Amino acid sequence: MSALPSRDSIAGTGASAPSNATGRTGFGAVWDYLNGLFGSTGTAADARTALAVAGTAGATFTGAINEARGTVAMHATTMDLWAQPNVIDGTGAAVTITAIANAPQAGARRTLYPIAGTIITNGATFAVDGATNYTTMAGDKLEFEAITTSTFKVHIVKADGTPVVADTSTYRIRAWCVFDGTVAGTNAPTAGGNVTSVTRNTNGTYTINFATPMSDANYSASITTEHNAGTEAYMGCVDYDTLPTASALKINTIARSSGTPTDTRWVSVQIVR
Repeated sequence: MSALPSRDSIAGTGASAPSNATGRTGFGAVWDYLNGLFGSTGTAADARTALAVAGTAGATFTGAINEARGTVAMHATTMDLWAQPNVIDGTGAAVTITAIANAPQAGARRTLYPIAGTIITNGATFAVDGATNYTTMAGDKLEFEAITTSTFKVHIVKADGTPVVADTSTYRIRAWCVFDGTVAGTNAPTAGGNVTSVTRNTNGTYTINFATPMSDANYSASITTEHNAGTEAYMGCVDYDTLPTASALKINTIARSSGTPTDTRWVSVQIVR
């Protein structure tokens, strides 16, 4: 490709003004330069290729794309993902997301790493993988894809690598936990799902606190516990004085021989609705 001519070969005033012949030669050199840069057709695609600039359609990337990373304050309804870079870390506290700011156009995408415990709600606004509300764990990733400017597909990438599977059953386990009934105070369960904590109220009396409340208090509770090393057997039951609520369930573990609430080392609870 020919070199770009000097400016003085085609422009100037006074003593530095080029002659007509020099100017014509200079303009010819400029044409040769532009033709070599953009091609004979001079299309926008030629220009993008020559300048290594990606176009809005039909461009091919030959190198890596280094995306920026930003932050956004978690909010239940007004979180604006589209004002942020493509990869976003949530800050603040966990929320239940029911809406976000409108996308600039259909097809826009953002990736959000939310605060653990954030709930993304499945429904008219969000079509969530698994077709149900999802409560995030630490390290989970939510990928938002705008179907329209105000409706979104939400893909879930779980930190533990397990898939998100749609639950098509009508009746299913809404919460479960296993805990040590001899531990005083309010503590996280030994293991569980949709249970934030278990409170030991008194001997053999516990309150199970749900992370996401049930739709009402008309759920079924299955409570099992251990048999001790001797002849005593224990049973689990719902507390007589405190009826279940949508957000919590109070239970007892009872020594069968005496009917007395008694601490046991292993208690299992399942909630079906």
